[in-house]
Amino acid sequence: SWSSSNTSIATVNASGVVTAVGAGTATITYTVSGGCGGTKTSSAPITVHPAFSAGTIASTGETICAGENPGVIGSTTAASGGNGVITYEWRANGTKIDGATAATYDPPAGLTTTTTYTRWAKDGLCNTTFTQSAGSWTVTVQTPNTTGLSSNDYVWIGQTSTEWNNKDNWLEYDGTNFKVANTVPTSTNNVVFRKFGTSCISNDPHISSASGTCNNITIESGNVVVMSNSKILNVSGNWSNNGTFTAGDGSVVFNGTSTQTIEPGNNAFNDVTFSNSTAGINDINIAGPMTINGACTFTNGVVYYTGSGSLSFGNSATSNIGNANSYVNGSITKIGTSPFNFAVGEGENWGPCAIAAPATNSTITAQYKHSAGPLNWSAAYMCVGSNLHHTSGVEHWLLTSTSSSTPNVTLYWNANSGVGDINSLVVAHYNEALSCWENKGASNVSGSVSSGNITNSIAFTSYSPITFGTLSSANPLPVELISFSAECNDNNEVMLSWSTASEINNDYFEIQRSTQGIAWEVIARVQGAGFSNIILDYDYLDREKPNTTTYYRLRQIDYDGSSKLSDIIQIRCENNMEKPVISVYPNPFTSSFNIEFENWDLNFAEIELLDITSRTIKKWNLENTLPNFIYEVNLSNLNPAMYMLKIKTSEGVIMRKIEKQ
Repeated sequence: SWSSSNTSIATVNASGVVTAVGAGTATITYTVSGGCGGTKTSSAPITVHPAFSAGTIASTGETICAGENPGVIGSTTAASGGNGVITYEWRANGTKIDGATAATYDPPAGLTTTTTYTRWAKDGLCNTTFTQSAGSWTVTVQTPNTTGLSSNDYVWIGQTSTEWNNKDNWLEYDGTNFKVANTVPTSTNNVVFRKFGTSCISNDPHISSASGTCNNITIESGNVVVMSNSKILNVSGNWSNNGTFTAGDGSVVFNGTSTQTIEPGNNAFNDVTFSNSTAGINDINIAGPMTINGACTFTNGVVYYTGSGSLSFGNSATSNIGNANSYVNGSITKIGTSPFNFAVGEGENWGPCAIAAPATNSTITAQYKHSAGPLNWSAAYMCVGSNLHHTSGVEHWLLTSTSSSTPNVTLYWNANSGVGDINSLVVAHYNEALSCWENKGASNVSGSVSSGNITNSIAFTSYSPITFGTLSSANPLPVELISFSAECNDNNEVMLSWSTASEINNDYFEIQRSTQGIAWEVIARVQGAGFSNIILDYDYLDREKPNTTTYYRLRQIDYDGSSKLSDIIQIRCENNMEKPVISVYPNPFTSSFNIEFENWDLNFAEIELLDITSRTIKKWNLENTLPNFIYEVNLSNLNPAMYMLKIKTSEGVIMRKIEKQ
């Protein structure tokens, strides 16, 4: 028979099957009795190990910000039983974590994704495979909104410090998830400052110990970026600030290799350097008001405006005059009482000017116009006693002041200005009250006929058009082209027409043609008038009968060999094509007039109304119009005067004089 010495430890049935009941040691005995041999026994000790339990872990979980260090996950009940030799394993979202073999677990710092942790245990004798401990611990990670983000974009978290140049303060987005960045941002990384989670931005970023670099920068509402210690932020992409940018004594350098845009926002800067290497005249787009309170350096890249774009300088601000590759294609405003250089230009033409210190706090705006000032050649429009022979037919400047202070102005010329004798050069000012040019004298004249500058010696009492004047004919100050157009005749030949308002030193026009607008051939030469102070009309018939879109441009050559190119126009002649016509009527008008387009295939037309000083009074854009239509212009509030209507299409520019009575 079978028996157990301790049935609370183990029991045995008649067949010798032992059943463990509790932990401990018992003796199992087998007894045989009867027969000739009497009674025989045999016994064996048996040890029953405790039942295995995987234990329990804490299950509360926690919520952290991306990049933070989660807390230690505790063990509520340790694993037990078996032979007592317990082995643990931890898993993150079901995947084994190498090296995590303790009863508790400390998740890694810089966690950026929500993760659920579980513990598993075995004893290697009674439970040789891992069994999950009761409970699980979820670390919920608050991450930034991914709207507008692309792969390799950086988002500021500031978990370690305020230092821009500490990689642990940045998250990098891979297009799906975030990770703590391996490096600080470079010129190829967009950076975004965006609030997220519950107080997840521990420190605002500071560029204070070393310079920072990025591609696009976006500062969203409620975020702050601080500069100090004369450090530099290099931006090779776009700038967007709807938060707070504290410029301090720092400097921002716009050094992209493609067009950059400074979006509308809170755009007040200390020092700024424009150093964009894009080829062309639309390199840095200011799309909203921008203010510079420190030093501005124009090194490379032309600044232009779109939308509500403007550039103004504070009282202590300074600027260089720019160069032929870097200036503002538009106006600049200076506020305060300090002298200032205006790095202005128009289109591809750089035309800087400068002012002395205003006597009182003033807001002075300057703009360069690469066109003749009003009535620049006629002797009848040189003020009595001015001794002026004529004024520039190339360029003029428009200055305005909001106060009575009109400080002296310095004008700069270059090889395209047509200066031939600096000794007879003066500053000329168009007196709008008298409708004539007055001589403002010359001081501090320096340079040569190819480049230099001049300052007025007679004080201004008001600003209006200002340009170069000359006391003799020795200064050409050359040709003003006011229109250039092309049209097809009944034989599909191209009639080219152009007009000049004045000519000085004009030898001849060279007509150039191209089928793609890239490679050009000279097809004709038309003699110029030399010197003229009246509007002259020219035309040339191209009998080539091109059957594709053809491009034309003029090259105007002076007697000294210098030259300049016109804008490019294009035309396509087809059989039975009716000639396009533009009519303006009534002229003169009292309150409104019509612009009638006949046979025009227009995708776009720009219409500008100019006064006699070439200032834009009003501008309209027409898009996707019918071939024949009438556009009515209501100008009932316009002052009676003579005006110029400038109509620009893909076929060329047409100028019409129009009078308001």
